[in-house]
Amino acid sequence: MTLKSQPPENQPLENRQLCGTPANQPLKDDKQQALLAELPDWHIAGKDEDKQIRRTFHFINYADALKFTADIGSLAEQSGHYPTIITTYRKVTVMWHTAESGHLQLNDFILAAKTNALVTGS
Repeated sequence: MTLKSQPPENQPLENRQLCGTPANQPLKDDKQQALLAELPDWHIAGKDEDKQIRRTFHFINYADALKFTADIGSLAEQSGHYPTIITTYRKVTVMWHTAESGHLQLNDFILAAKTNALVTGS
């Protein structure tokens, strides 16, 4: 995945490319909430330096949940940004966060949107 210095803000999150430093700085709460509005079913969990965006996806069977987990793994490898993933019978919980800074950054929201696209096929 290519890192850009500044993603165009008028594009949907799933169409944006990841941004490198310095553009990928910790986001203020109001910006986090604005980006979260573009991500139905995601929510912010934790506080201060332990914030993450989180969503639980539901599947028909365990095999589908495992395939989705592997797809997220591929997305993570391509991006060099790694989520916490919990896979259980018919459920996958995904938590994107920037471990290095402990704060939510734009790339976390972009990757959450790209995670949604894995399910919708867009």
